[in-house]
Amino acid sequence: MLDKLCRPVAAAVLSLAISANVFAAEPLKVGTTAAFAIPLEAAVEEAHKQGLEVKLIEFSDWIAPNVSLNSGDIDVNYFQHIPFLENAKAAAGFDLVPYKPGIINNVGLYSKKYKSFAELPTGASVAIANDPINSGRGLQLLAKAGLITLKPGVGYKATEDDIVANPKKLKILQVEAVQLVRAYDDADLVQG
Repeated sequence: MLDKLCRPVAAAVLSLAISANVFAAEPLKVGTTAAFAIPLEAAVEEAHKQGLEVKLIEFSDWIAPNVSLNSGDIDVNYFQHIPFLENAKAAAGFDLVPYKPGIINNVGLYSKKYKSFAELPTGASVAIANDPINSGRGLQLLAKAGLITLKPGVGYKATEDDIVANPKKLKILQVEAVQLVRAYDDADLVQG
């Protein structure tokens, strides 16, 4: 039986497969990233049980799924939120549209070393995503936690240039989003 995380993914993949009339000889090709591979594997298995053939293609970065979809190498991708998609479309001129919502991931700040934001020392290292949208989301989290102050109204497009106060003199390290989990061992605080 699919667990709670896999059910919405399976429902989205099955809905897409059925609406795309994937009862043809070719499997539906779904592109994803490592963060979604495990629940999608369960969805692919569920689709197979229902007579639908789905091939999962895992990409190691967050740019390739949209490039591959735009070029027609895959039928759909499953890894991004709407602001990320809109930014990718604007930056690369992709003609992509969202189909249906899947999982809504909560973004948070995590530490192996400290149990509260108050414990973070001056000069603590903070790893956030380096892409334009998720970097802004990471900065928003730091602002919400009271660790930095951002210019009013910058929203999820915030950059380090929008920081107006950094009382703990946090060292912000921007890393590729798929590598944030690896930064968890080294940084004092990590967006995840």
